[in-house]
Amino acid sequence: FVRPYQMVQWVLVGQPGHPLMCGMGQRIVDFRKRELAGAYKDKGWHEVLRVLECTGPGAWSDAAIELVTGATSLDTGKPVEIGTLEAGADMWWTQPSAPGTAAVTDRVAGALGCQKQVGQLSQQSQQPHPVFKKTLTYAEMHHMALSLRREVAKLHRQAAILQEQSTALNKHAAELSQQAEHLQKQLVERMQARQERARQGSRRIHQQQDGAQVVPPSLRILPVPGFGCMSFFAPLYDSQPPPSPRVLLHHFSMGTWKDGRP
Repeated sequence: FVRPYQMVQWVLVGQPGHPLMCGMGQRIVDFRKRELAGAYKDKGWHEVLRVLECTGPGAWSDAAIELVTGATSLDTGKPVEIGTLEAGADMWWTQPSAPGTAAVTDRVAGALGCQKQVGQLSQQSQQPHPVFKKTLTYAEMHHMALSLRREVAKLHRQAAILQEQSTALNKHAAELSQQAEHLQKQLVERMQARQERARQGSRRIHQQQDGAQVVPPSLRILPVPGFGCMSFFAPLYDSQPPPSPRVLLHHFSMGTWKDGRP
């Protein structure tokens, strides 16, 4: 091939992951997208040249130009240094008599298996070199790897969002648990206070019952015929329960009730 930087093709065959190969792969991917979108409908000779340029040497050359010079154009009238890219020679020669084209050295041209010729694509260069086929496969794999990397990054972002949501939900659940514990504690305290009040009330009732004075019921002294002044108690009970016989005997022997009545 007679375009600039094509000596770099052979050098980078054994260097997968090189930026030049990545750039070439991206160009091929872009070309395939345009082709699938129907951008190329002309099937004539110009279409054949366009396909060869986009899928083979052209992708190499354009990617190399952009990598080394940072631009899409190159002054072919001056020697161009490869720089850090080792290609078997530090520079190659251009043909000022043929603007836009360049020739490569015999060493590189022989390695590429292409004709050393200035001008348009030769008949030999109309079929992609095996190097290009191999690199095209790598470019597709590299493109798939980039897509997978983007998908993984997207999944990582989604996982981070889900982690934040999970943290917020856990925090909210902890707050609800604390509120439930507080309400449970209040309920237990109220039940204990109610039980304590009930015990105190029961204690007061027992104390009142134990220390209460026995108030005898109203009595009627009824005369008993044949017994003189003997009489017996005929209690008239209101609401109090009747006193025991022992209590009645005690108060009867004393002669007076505790309230002072005879």
